[in-house]
Amino acid sequence: MKKIYIISLTTMVLGAILSVLVSMSIQSNEQKNKNVAAILTPDSPIEEIPKKEIPEKLEWITNTDFPEIGSSEAKKGGLLQMFMLNFPQTFRVVGPNSNTQFRSYILGNKMSLVTYHPYTKEIIPQLATHWAFGADQKTVYFKLDKDARWSDGRAVTAHDYLYILKFMRSKHINAPWYNNYYTEQITDISAYDNYTISITTKDRKPKDELIYTLAAGPIPAHYYGELDENWERDYNWAIAPNTGPYQISEYKKGKYVILERKKNWWAAKKKANKNLYNVDRVIYKVIRNEAIAYVYFKKGELDYFPIVKPKWWHGKAKGPLYDNGLVVKHWFYITVPEGVGGLFFNLDHALLKDKDIRQGIAHSINMDGMIADVLKNDYLRMQRFTEGFEKYDFPDIEARVFDLTKADEFFNKAGFDKRNEDGVRINKEGVKLSFKVNFGAESHLPRLAYLREEAKKAGLELVLEQLDPVTNYRKISTKDHEICWVKFGGGGLKPRYRQFFHSSFASKPDNNNLCNVNDPELDKLIEAYREEFDEKKSQDLCEKIQRRIYEICPIVYSYSVPYHRSAYWKYWRFPKIAAAKSSTELFDPFLGGGAFWLDQEEKEKTKLDKVLGVDGEPKVIIDKMFKPGQKK
Repeated sequence: MKKIYIISLTTMVLGAILSVLVSMSIQSNEQKNKNVAAILTPDSPIEEIPKKEIPEKLEWITNTDFPEIGSSEAKKGGLLQMFMLNFPQTFRVVGPNSNTQFRSYILGNKMSLVTYHPYTKEIIPQLATHWAFGADQKTVYFKLDKDARWSDGRAVTAHDYLYILKFMRSKHINAPWYNNYYTEQITDISAYDNYTISITTKDRKPKDELIYTLAAGPIPAHYYGELDENWERDYNWAIAPNTGPYQISEYKKGKYVILERKKNWWAAKKKANKNLYNVDRVIYKVIRNEAIAYVYFKKGELDYFPIVKPKWWHGKAKGPLYDNGLVVKHWFYITVPEGVGGLFFNLDHALLKDKDIRQGIAHSINMDGMIADVLKNDYLRMQRFTEGFEKYDFPDIEARVFDLTKADEFFNKAGFDKRNEDGVRINKEGVKLSFKVNFGAESHLPRLAYLREEAKKAGLELVLEQLDPVTNYRKISTKDHEICWVKFGGGGLKPRYRQFFHSSFASKPDNNNLCNVNDPELDKLIEAYREEFDEKKSQDLCEKIQRRIYEICPIVYSYSVPYHRSAYWKYWRFPKIAAAKSSTELFDPFLGGGAFWLDQEEKEKTKLDKVLGVDGEPKVIIDKMFKPGQKK
């Protein structure tokens, strides 16, 4: 089969939508989970879909000839102890308050129609056994795997795909982005029998992008049934059926969530899943402070701790545990499109409407100095809105640099040509050039404090407003910020701009146009780019969009981090290739496939060695196999 090279499954547009988790009542230590009863039982007969003719001459494709992902040495069993900074506000994956860290764990336990081999990047089956491309270049046909089951035991059928449009277009889910996407972009889902479907998008696309866009996961029609105005409330903590390997088995609000591997998971013996998803249980403990979480890790009450930040890798990740090899330090480079990060201006703000002020601020931010002095030059400066897309990268578009002369020029032009007794610029009305910058991660305070102090040299006052992550998220999502410090996830086949810059999302809550950009010229370019089928024309439009974004100057870009760094106890084992080049971290039991496993005998020995203070050798792994630009 011809290989189709794709960067990451985790950002598949349709993949971001679906099955919320396991249809079962759960007794937590706090309360019994109020789970909405399924509309149908697993034993209820499945209504037959009237058979409909499938277009002739479809070329059905499958793939069973691919290398196994997991290691034959892997062992099942054991507990993985992780932490999260906040308890989720809901177990829903759409609607208000659903866009949280925990959402990715829920989505990691749903399956798409097809997925991508993490090493070869070829398409491999998941919920579909076969697929075919329509002649219209807008439609993909799928044959569903008749073995596929929801976690309540009910078969996954075409009904669950027909239900997607009903669900995602419903006003009751209170999710305008999904309402719009599944109306304007996903124009049709059809069923030809109980196990054959097609999905159609508005625009023609190349085959690789088409299947990337349309390989959706289902929504359990038998579980949700008819939606009403109470859906958001009734399903806030409901644990819906999923198709993946794990399910929530217990939770206590504000304390923890436990997920348990299904004993009779329908896909456990499929080739793509062999020797993966090895741990029996995963617990996410709520620890609201990184420093406290690190104490838990050193005590052995967490199995893994992220040490991406320089202060951890170079500073705190030291001592006897490391010197004696009880804890491993692992630096793993990745190659993946970067999500944008930096200082996002709210263009609805009275002063930030002025492009001269925005450009002046951009030249007042010493991002390169901060990367060198605070981040030990471990990170790279991000130059433009999207990076890492190869054919869609434009290296001559570079970020504005720290330049006090240019900052002075733009601020004077905007009328802020005087300074008060504190050195802050003012205009003739006495208005200060001062902005609040809100952020949610305590660890980012030194970075922003550096930028604040450097900005004073330009007469710019940045007032740092540190909020707890939940409050910060609410402030940003309601567009109640002046400037916010944000980092988005990356991935995808090619850059996407509409959700970040199209005017249809400006000055409205709960979307990613955080800057409230409302630019007719940019709108036209974005719309043309979305509808363009020809690759070269698409690249040309992409470049024009990037140049227009540069002109508008809505963001001061921060940095990219082309790796993950981990500290973990030495009793964890990995395949020869520890993770994929697009992996988010070494210990991701869901999205990463959970290729790691626990060596229980080594764990018991490690506990004893720790108590006895046994000497050993430090173990530091720096894996550059997938480092960007690395010669193979």
